Amino acid sequence: MARRSVKSSAGRAWIETQVSLGRNAVSIYQDLVEGHGFAHQYNSVKRFVRTLKARAPERFDVLEFLPGSSLPPSPRCA
Repeated sequence: MARRSVKSSAGRAWIETQVSLGRNAVSIYQDLVEGHGFAHQYNSVKRFVRTLKARAPERFDVLEFLPGSSLPPSPRCA
């Protein structure tokens, strides 16, 4: 069986699918080694999975009035 790297398109697509299914880097690495002849280190898989799981932080609105005071008028109502 030919050895694949994380950067190969087939391996990359397979890893992306596994991450979308909620699998972690350890289990993905184990399957890559046992089933796909992966010959690289776990850290390369871990780094790639980390980049796939990275997401933009949630955004929050800043309230510009004190708690308990009336809400400011909505721009839609003006």
